[in-house]
Amino acid sequence: MRELQCDTESDSDSEIIGQNRVVSPSVGWQTEVEFSQYRKNKDVDKKIIKLANERNSLQELFRQFHVKFTEVYSPSGWTHKACCPFKDHKDKTPSFGFNPQGNRFNCFGCQKNGGPTQFIAYMENIPQIEAAKKLLKNHGSLQDAIIELENHKDKTDDLLIEFSSLVRNFILEHKDNPNALQFVESVTWSLDVYLSKNVMYGSIVVDNLEARIYKLKEHLNSFGKPNE
Repeated sequence: MRELQCDTESDSDSEIIGQNRVVSPSVGWQTEVEFSQYRKNKDVDKKIIKLANERNSLQELFRQFHVKFTEVYSPSGWTHKACCPFKDHKDKTPSFGFNPQGNRFNCFGCQKNGGPTQFIAYMENIPQIEAAKKLLKNHGSLQDAIIELENHKDKTDDLLIEFSSLVRNFILEHKDNPNALQFVESVTWSLDVYLSKNVMYGSIVVDNLEARIYKLKEHLNSFGKPNE
């Protein structure tokens, strides 16, 4: 356990010597440097996981692990079902769903869900960041992927900003029309659901999100126009 600062006469910027060890001034349970580095590492890990999910296809991973699906009708997108492939779930009836459009899986039995990174992490019982690095190595140098994450502007963020601007501008433009708010809620509902299920796992597919926002723009532009 880290030794606590008790000497009020000590310089707050200096290190504390005690019991043959050097202790840095603490902020909570961690030094400022340690906490900053911890946050930086966590942010990089999230970006690596997100990139691995974008660059890999669950369909290909399912083929590698011999997961066989039955196609079913589902307006919500969960059009493929199978018995759960995870070793800690003895699934006797098909409860494992796959949404090809969202590149996501969800087991409605054991509640495990996510994208390619999460699937490998569950299958091989390894941390998500290790699963992400393993997947990215299939697409070239991991270091190149990290450099790309650090240097290029995230297109997903740009698309989400565009989505926000579209909705805000639409509401401002039609603020005197009582039907406008109801209309915008109805056409953005599916995108809201998609984002809520994918943002936290970093499993948004950029091309998929771009297509959804393009469709949203078409719907908003059609407001008030007669049906052809």
